[in-house]
Amino acid sequence: MTALVSYSTGTASVSAGGTTVTGSGTNWLGTIAKPGDIFQIGNFQSVISDVTDTTHLVIPPWGGGNQSGVAYTIWQVSPQRFAGAQAMATVSQLVAAFNTSGYFVFVGIDETVPDPSLGDDGQFAFQPTTGKTWERVAGVWTFLGIYKGFNLTGDYDNATVYSYGDVQTTSGSSYIYINETPSAGHTAPNTTYWQLLASKGDTGAAGSNGATGATGPAGAGATGQCKLVKSGSNLVLQQFNGNAIRINGQVCTVPNAGVSLAPTGLTPGTSYFIYATQSGGVVNALEASTTAHATSTTSGNEGTEIKSGDDARSLVGMARVVTGPAWADSATQRFVISWFNRDRRSLAGALDGTSTETSTGSYVEKAVSKVEYLCWAGELLQLITYGIVTNSVNNGAVGVMNMLDGVTVGGQADVNPGGTSFRCPVSATYNVSASSEGYHYSDFGLRALGGGTASASYGVTHTTVVG
Repeated sequence: MTALVSYSTGTASVSAGGTTVTGSGTNWLGTIAKPGDIFQIGNFQSVISDVTDTTHLVIPPWGGGNQSGVAYTIWQVSPQRFAGAQAMATVSQLVAAFNTSGYFVFVGIDETVPDPSLGDDGQFAFQPTTGKTWERVAGVWTFLGIYKGFNLTGDYDNATVYSYGDVQTTSGSSYIYINETPSAGHTAPNTTYWQLLASKGDTGAAGSNGATGATGPAGAGATGQCKLVKSGSNLVLQQFNGNAIRINGQVCTVPNAGVSLAPTGLTPGTSYFIYATQSGGVVNALEASTTAHATSTTSGNEGTEIKSGDDARSLVGMARVVTGPAWADSATQRFVISWFNRDRRSLAGALDGTSTETSTGSYVEKAVSKVEYLCWAGELLQLITYGIVTNSVNNGAVGVMNMLDGVTVGGQADVNPGGTSFRCPVSATYNVSASSEGYHYSDFGLRALGGGTASASYGVTHTTVVG
C-alpha cells in the first residue's frame, strides 16, 4: 500500500488559539499546500482553510498550544488534489452558462436561419459571418436585424464587392452599404444599396492666419548662427540660435559639440583673428592668424567676412594670447570676442588704494586699475572712473581723468576736498566709439592741482563696458 504524501520542509510557528501559521524556510504555494490539506505539529492536527503565500497558512483556532520554530507536517489530502473535483467544478460552471437566459445559438455559415429545434424562448441566435441576429419568441426564431461594425473602405471603387456595413466615400460624403446581398457596381447615392452616413458640408469662411511656422533651412546668405567663446582652456565655436555658417559659398553646419582651438604654439602678447574651415559641409577646424580679414566679393560668397584673399576661411572672432601661452577672458582682460552675435562685455579694474601724485599740470597715468580688451571698429566704449580722493594740503584740489591707450580722454573731474586729507567723492565718465579694431586698454590719470599730494588711498576704481 502507498503511504500518504506529506511535506515538512522548514519549521512552523503558531500561537495558542491562533489562526495564522508562519513558516520559516517553507514554500507553501502551488501544489505544496492546498485548502483541505491537514497541518500537524506533534499530536495536534488542523485543516488548512487557505494558503496565503509561501510562508503563511490560515487554519481554524489552534488547539495545540503555543508553538515556535518547530517541526511540522502537511498531509496532502485535500479534495482539490483529485482531477474529478476540478472537473466537476468546471462542469458546474458550464451547466450554469448553458442555463443562462439569452445564451447565443450560433448559426452556421451555410445556414440562412437558426435550427428551429434549438433554443428556448428568450434566447438569441447569431451568425458571425453576416452579423444577423434572431430572438426566440413563442417557439419561433424572429429576425431582429444585422448588427455589424463599420468597415471603412476609403474612396468608392466600382469594381469592389461591398457587403453590409462597408463604408465608402463619394464626392466628399460617406455612405454605408445596407443591402443583405453583397454586390459591386452600384454607385451612391442609391437607396437600395447605400444609406447616407455623413454629408459633405459647405465650404466655410476663411479662417484666421495660423501661427508663424518654424524657421526654415538656412538660405544662401551669411547665416552666422554661431558664437566664439572661451570654454575651459580653449576657444570654442558654439551653435547659437541655429547651427549654420557660410564658408566658401557653402552653408555649413557647426557640430553640436562645437569646434575648439588650443593656444599651443601661439605668441603671448599677440592678437589673432580666428577663422573657421569646413569639410563636407561641416565646420572642422579653427585657425588663429595675424592676417587681416576682408569682405569677399567672390560669386556665391559675396558679403562673407574672410581671411584676406582666402574664401575657404570665414572670420568667426578675435582673441589675444597671454603668458602660457593661454587664452584669457576675465574681468580685467576681455581677450575673446565673437564676430557673430556680439554681446556687451564688462570690465572692472582692481581697486586702487595706493596711488598718489604731486603733479599740478599733466595727468599722470595710474595702472593699478587698468583693464585690457579687444574690440571691433565702431564698438561703443564706456569708460568710468570713480572713488574717494584726498589731498595732503588744505584746499589742495585733486584731478581725475579717464585714459584710453595711455591718452587722457573726455572731461576732467577736478574736486577740492576742502581741508587737509579730507575725503571727497569723484567720478569721470567718457563714451566713445572705437576708432580701430584690436587691442586697447584704459585706466585713469591723477594730478594735484594747487600743490600737495593727491591720493587714491581710500579707493579709486576704473571700469569699462565694450559693445
